[in-house]
Amino acid sequence: MSKNRDNEINIDEFIPDENDCGIDEIDIAPSIAKKEKRSVKNVVVMTISIILAIAVCGCYVYWLCTGNPATDAFSRLSAFACAALFGLCAVFAVRPVADMFSGTDYNDLVVNDKKIRSKNFFDNHPYITVFALVVITRFLIYVIAYFVCLHENGYTGGLFETLRKTWQHSTDSNSYIGIAENWYTNDITLDRYKHIVFFPMYPLLVKLVSFVVGDTFASAIIVSNVCAGFAGVFMYQLALVDMPKKDALRVTKYLFLLPAACFFGTHMSESLFLMLCVLCVLFVRKKNFILACIVGAFASFTRSPGVLLLVPIFIEFVAEQCRIWREGDKQLFWKKFWQRGFSMLIVPVGIVAYLVINYTVWGDPFYFMEIQKSNWSQSFGWIFNTASYLVSYLQSYFEQGRMNLVMGLSIPNVVCIFGSLAIMLATIKKQRPSYTIYFLVYFFIVIGVQWLLSAPRYLSVAFPLAFALGLLTKNKIIDIIVTIICILFMLWYAIMLALGYPVY
Repeated sequence: MSKNRDNEINIDEFIPDENDCGIDEIDIAPSIAKKEKRSVKNVVVMTISIILAIAVCGCYVYWLCTGNPATDAFSRLSAFACAALFGLCAVFAVRPVADMFSGTDYNDLVVNDKKIRSKNFFDNHPYITVFALVVITRFLIYVIAYFVCLHENGYTGGLFETLRKTWQHSTDSNSYIGIAENWYTNDITLDRYKHIVFFPMYPLLVKLVSFVVGDTFASAIIVSNVCAGFAGVFMYQLALVDMPKKDALRVTKYLFLLPAACFFGTHMSESLFLMLCVLCVLFVRKKNFILACIVGAFASFTRSPGVLLLVPIFIEFVAEQCRIWREGDKQLFWKKFWQRGFSMLIVPVGIVAYLVINYTVWGDPFYFMEIQKSNWSQSFGWIFNTASYLVSYLQSYFEQGRMNLVMGLSIPNVVCIFGSLAIMLATIKKQRPSYTIYFLVYFFIVIGVQWLLSAPRYLSVAFPLAFALGLLTKNKIIDIIVTIICILFMLWYAIMLALGYPVY
């Protein structure tokens, strides 16, 4: 009997334990889930990309059929090239944004800065050096331009006297100085009634400093250069979030080597606007959304495109909310959702305050738009239309022998428009997605005006361009070559401004 029992088959040995059952399925399940999510994301990315491509093509065809484009082939080709470059940037930007929202953030590029930090704030980061170099290089640019003026025109006054005459003749500085000294007026017998088109933040700061300095022109120079210096410091800090010290310094360098960076030291609002934009994004990257939105409000009180800072704020907000949701903290998700979501309403406060000023002075909150249209033919349009008429003007000015307009107006505008799109396209997969989308929206708005004169100046405050140049020049030889080209281009632009060329 015992022998038979030993030979009996134990059926239980062939029945898998319930704890072992489905091990393969359990191991495979996460992989399947990831593949399904990836597949869904790919479908969404493809769908959005196709929609964007169709939208850009549709807008171009609509303009081609109804926008009275230039008849010559070269202008039409330029319009098509602009539309194609912009469309490619928009399409290629979809994937990085989707990766950012789905968790493939760019935190792997973030440097652990503890190794290069010390207890002393200034020990290992050259903030004072960056500030000083920005201000000193602005001064050197104007000294070089002044000596060129001496060579061409003979002695007509000292450095600052010459700069005052030049800037008042060629730029919008008279308007900013006029607002600082006399505020706005609704007296149409005075030419300064047009000053309503300029935002008040910069003139208010100039007025404030003038109480101490006593001279409005000197106060404007001080405000512009101090803001430019701080813009350099904040840009360096922003770049440090994503890259090591050496690369961050290179990015900061290129911000102040863009062709129209020569305007950062003049009595114009560019340096203030740039400082506020960079500081706003810096606060966003440090996840301080409330301070970012407050700074954004000041930016929108400085220039109308300041309200576009809502774009990077919103993208970073969505990415951060997605991260919190993935971590499963629903309570924190809703807390941050309402807190950060409502804080974004602060950004448009600046432009609303400007509209209130329009209403107070003229009885119409949008009167500035009427002035822009009647005096400068300014209204919203298509970027490819801008490319078309700029190239058409370039050909016309060249044929007429009006080389001052060719060199000072047409070539810089055309080069900056196409060059900026090409540079962004080349680095779109390496850029922070929020920076890319901000640039594209900013480009579409400011370059798409009906009568564009100042593309280099408008694009000089588009800080993602500096990041793009920094990413393209990691090779030392390429960095040296591009740096020399940028310096020559900027000096050329500054000299043309000093000589009275139509540089706006």
